Amino acid sequence: MKVALVMAVLFVLLIPAFTGAVESSIHRFRYKYASLEFGGANSTLSIIINGTQKFNICFRKIYVGTLPANPNIPANIFFGSADLSNMNIVVDRGRTKEYGNYTHVRMWKNITLRSMFSSTAYVLVNIDFYIAEREYYKKNIHIGNDTIRFDIHIKTNAKDSFVFLEQQISAYSGSVPMVPLEHTTGDSWTKIRKMTNPVEHYFSEDEMGVVGFGENMANFELMWDYDNIQTLYKYSDDTFSIFFAFPNTQDIVQDPYIKLPVPLIPIPGGEIVNKTVNFVMDHAISLGIGIGIAAIIVAAPIIVRKIRL
Repeated sequence: MKVALVMAVLFVLLIPAFTGAVESSIHRFRYKYASLEFGGANSTLSIIINGTQKFNICFRKIYVGTLPANPNIPANIFFGSADLSNMNIVVDRGRTKEYGNYTHVRMWKNITLRSMFSSTAYVLVNIDFYIAEREYYKKNIHIGNDTIRFDIHIKTNAKDSFVFLEQQISAYSGSVPMVPLEHTTGDSWTKIRKMTNPVEHYFSEDEMGVVGFGENMANFELMWDYDNIQTLYKYSDDTFSIFFAFPNTQDIVQDPYIKLPVPLIPIPGGEIVNKTVNFVMDHAISLGIGIGIAAIIVAAPIIVRKIRL
């Protein structure tokens, strides 16, 4: 009886530990206009805006291989791959002079893969997300409080000429899928054509790459610097995947960004200023008439006195 009681007590005490271990693979953050969820099991960041718009980015696979000889012709360019599911997640919060209050979420995984040129290759993938209260610059890129920066760091001993990171992206307005878009000229966007196999594509008019998700205009944007990187994509059945192709230096660093339609952390006092400006703009005529009447009331006694004189 005593043994059974001890075992029961131990079981009850262990439940929180196991529950915590399971729940630690999911981390949720709530902000004024948005909520974020980092899922380690599927290596996914999900962003929900005002409960209606949703953006998902899944870090799906690492590949090694080469680029196609002809960018317009799909070819077998992957010589080895490894799955990125079940990534580890660590969360750190703090405050600095540059960022203000910030949240740092690190997703990472050690993996092994086999390829044509590497019988066994080791790969360490780190993806660090930064959510900051204050606006700042990195590499001359303005990062506002409506932007999530994530740093990719890949270390490997693979001998292949390129390392590829596949990111599978989907976005919804309610239950309706948003389509992937690319810039044409100015603020114009055009739908990205369907492609069942990965093909090389340059998503930019300058050195800054961007893919938008929306209908005619972009609600969400994935941005990156095209410095020493090439991109491929495939798109079918409402599933869009972009492949960052990194020349294999065996120590790869890249800083992409996710731009949202709303600020995650509104600037203190910013909403009061915006409401004041909006009130003034919406009631400009009424305010003008009111100021005019007030001026007449103030000036009337002076005018009457001058007339009497």
